[in-house]
Amino acid sequence: MITIHLMGGLGNQLFQIFAVLAYSLEHGHPFLFPYSEKLTSGVERPTYWDTLFQHIKTYTTITETHGFTNQMLAALPQWREPGFNYTKIPHILIQQNFSLYGYFQSPKYFETYKTPILQLLKFPEIQQTIREQFAHDIDPSTHMISMHFRLGDYKYKQQYHPVMPPDYYQRALNHLLSKLSTPHIRVLYFCEAEDNDYVTGVIESLRKSVDKSVDWVKADDTLSDWQQLMLMSCCDSHIIANSSFSWWGAYLCNSNHSRVCYPSTWFGPAIRSTHVVDDLFPETWTKIEA
Repeated sequence: MITIHLMGGLGNQLFQIFAVLAYSLEHGHPFLFPYSEKLTSGVERPTYWDTLFQHIKTYTTITETHGFTNQMLAALPQWREPGFNYTKIPHILIQQNFSLYGYFQSPKYFETYKTPILQLLKFPEIQQTIREQFAHDIDPSTHMISMHFRLGDYKYKQQYHPVMPPDYYQRALNHLLSKLSTPHIRVLYFCEAEDNDYVTGVIESLRKSVDKSVDWVKADDTLSDWQQLMLMSCCDSHIIANSSFSWWGAYLCNSNHSRVCYPSTWFGPAIRSTHVVDDLFPETWTKIEA
């Protein structure tokens, strides 16, 4: 049986859960996740067992018939990710119970099994519900571009997580618009409520800079984070921030015409040398100078 020590926000949890599910599918190990309403290691974060991950909630310790408690899972032997780059998880005998520890931030851990994982989580059905629920935002007659601004606590952690400058969004938007021939384009942009004033200023500058007719729509601040991520994934193309959150918004997109722009700067100078992101981005995505 395989499990994992869950940590971080929604984007981080997605990487960790996908890594476990892919390993289970590849090697035949049953999987089990520790159940809790919140993660308390580091900054307290919510979990999503009643929302985005509801379809695998039965594979957590809340189901007592599995015979494991969180404490028992925490005591299992661990395989620790040695660094930020992709490292293949070794094949461990199916009779052994073990836990993964790490962030596993590379699609190389799960790309081969992406389709069955999405089916297990019922993400296509969740996306369809989101499309219906937020039809006023998602217009199927237009080419939808999601644009994510990650500020929030990054404003106070620039040495670790720099805020992307407006020029990055300008260059990324110019790149996408140069590739699109469709006359109908809508940018659906996302940020935290506390950053609305700043982002509104950036959007105004972008609006004035484009010659094409572009419709600009702000995603509703009242949506929960998982709803925003899935709404993002329903767009056709994506301008992501240096954030695992919008990474997943782009990665979960199932449009046949998807284009993704990501920033050349992901981490700040304090951790850039130890957090190498060579394995983080799919080859089809486009790096934009930031």
